[in-house]
Amino acid sequence: MFHEDIFHCLSTDIKGAISKEMIKENVMVREEDGGYLIPPMNILKKYIEKELEARVLVTKGLSPSRIAEKIELKNKERRVQFKEEVFPGMQESLKKMKDLTKAPKE
Repeated sequence: MFHEDIFHCLSTDIKGAISKEMIKENVMVREEDGGYLIPPMNILKKYIEKELEARVLVTKGLSPSRIAEKIELKNKERRVQFKEEVFPGMQESLKKMKDLTKAPKE
């Protein structure tokens, strides 16, 4: 499987950090033999990106609190972008619905 090959090519410290995070969030499922199943590529990719992004911020010399701020801002931007991709025109529709439910002014 391609995603397993990608996972095993990662450096030991990155693989360990990603594994720890995925186990904590129940993304890696334990097998009967005691090992863990590696999640599909789309999930694995998100965790790799998250870890590499955090390491780049540390390399740039940002403080842990500043790193957390940057990551949260990036996640917020991704959520907004996702909403617009999945629900185009959603804000306009919500505004129209809100206008319809307003009581008429006398």
